Amino acid sequence: MKRAHGVALALIAGGSLATGCSGGAAEDTEFIKTGAVAPDACTLINASLAQELVGDHTVTPAQRTAASSGCSWQAPLSTELSKTSGLLNVSVVTETLRRSGSEKYGSAKSTYHGLQDDEDCSTLSTSADEACWQKGRGSLSVLARQGYTVLKADYTATDSPALKEQNMENTAKSLLNEMISHVHS
Repeated sequence: MKRAHGVALALIAGGSLATGCSGGAAEDTEFIKTGAVAPDACTLINASLAQELVGDHTVTPAQRTAASSGCSWQAPLSTELSKTSGLLNVSVVTETLRRSGSEKYGSAKSTYHGLQDDEDCSTLSTSADEACWQKGRGSLSVLARQGYTVLKADYTATDSPALKEQNMENTAKSLLNEMISHVHS
């Protein structure tokens, strides 16, 4: 899994997706407010799912703006083999402005596809406009787009039943369904 995605989301939130332009736009370009606001990432995962995935944990919110938010659920490393110890990062980016005449959701669609690793992203059936998941070594990522909002969850843990090969897709579905249930476009 690439580690630069959190940075990419932060850069996108501060740049092209938040403003709806790709830089170098003509001065007379008109922008339209989408009315969308990024949800608080810390409210997208309920306490019981966080407990199941990462064990006893602390929640750390990232800086929040109208266009982006982030949150981490992290368990301290444990020497007890029976304890789940993991990390879940959720990032949200929302297109708050778009160019007049541009494709509706265009920047959000581009961001969703741009955040996928080089490997295949397996489609997930959901109420979201687009959603997929990717597996890594001892980790998984879930991506979704609902309207102007893009969600990304990265989950890793040591010896977690949720990350066993036969459970990974269901874990991805649980994360996706929990996150998307809190997003309104």
